Amino acid sequence: MVLDIINKRYNLFFLWNTIIGDYMYYLNLYFIGSFIGYLYETILKYTISPSINNGLLHGPWIPVYGFGVVFSSYLSNKVFSIKKGKIIRMLLTFSLIFVIVTITEEIGGLFIQILFHRKFWNYKRFIFNIGPYISLETSLLWCLLSFIFIFYLKPFLELFIKKIPKFLSFGIGIFQLIDLSFTLLV
Repeated sequence: MVLDIINKRYNLFFLWNTIIGDYMYYLNLYFIGSFIGYLYETILKYTISPSINNGLLHGPWIPVYGFGVVFSSYLSNKVFSIKKGKIIRMLLTFSLIFVIVTITEEIGGLFIQILFHRKFWNYKRFIFNIGPYISLETSLLWCLLSFIFIFYLKPFLELFIKKIPKFLSFGIGIFQLIDLSFTLLV
């Protein structure tokens, strides 16, 4: 009887730690992706086009990149667990990521336009655009960058991402929420 109670508590404790661990893993991926997006946009701004606006928020993060990284990583983790051939998994991953990054970019653009009354990107000049926020050309680029992230950068990040202290993750989250609140008020 005592062993059954301990076992039930241990399983609940294990389940709770698994949920929180997964949550922290994806939260940290979001922060890393947001920061990488900020670096990417800053490099573009200073090397290609000074007119590029590298973010809505004041801190060194661009949330749409963070969401793209989280969604792409989550999908790739699920697809890689499928017991099919490597080529099937890669094609499925590519297809799903293509759809996810396209939807993420559309929703991000609409969200910024509705909430902040601004447009940060406009793809109407591209041949295969579907409105101002998505185009075949950019979706393929984001898909390629997601693949590079998933297959080259993410394995490196896996070495330390789960070791990031929770207080640091929550601290960054609080700063980002303060930044968002300040941006909404101004």
